[in-house]
Amino acid sequence: MSANHGQVLLIGALGGDAAAGSAALALRIAMLPTSLFGLALADRLRSRVVAFSLGSALMALVGQAIRRMAGLSLGVHAVAAISVPLVLPLLFAAQGSVLVHMVMWLLPLGAIRLVASPLAFMLPWRGWWGASLMGQCLLFACALLSVLLVFPINGLVGVAIAYAASASVVYLGYVVMARRAARADT
Repeated sequence: MSANHGQVLLIGALGGDAAAGSAALALRIAMLPTSLFGLALADRLRSRVVAFSLGSALMALVGQAIRRMAGLSLGVHAVAAISVPLVLPLLFAAQGSVLVHMVMWLLPLGAIRLVASPLAFMLPWRGWWGASLMGQCLLFACALLSVLLVFPINGLVGVAIAYAASASVVYLGYVVMARRAARADT
């Protein structure tokens, strides 16, 4: 079960099916760019990293990949930020402004995730299984704690804010660790 699935299940248990449906939809919309581009970016990067394997060329490759993915992510998410308030009320009127607010708060997380997700393979590739597992556990904790601690007080939008803030830190950690993995000479 991914962190997002656990989060949605917990929202459903605490707030009912409609709240869980809105949360699931907001997460899917905000993470859509990663779903569309992330796997292709990861596959391309993985093949190039394995070919370079070590040295300064690998560090340059990873740095260049991060810059390119960040540029793509900023562009795609800027378009999404403009489109979401205009399009979502037309497509999902029943969910109302809560869905729009949730997606808008989750978009910055999506922007960071589009850069970090394709880099995540770097940790296990270097044999850093503990760091990789810790990152996944931290994401799961961010998802569940944002619901348990915030949902009863601030509802769905509060959960989106808390999750976006906490998970962004974890994903930035993945970027830092990927850069370290590129420098490691193991």
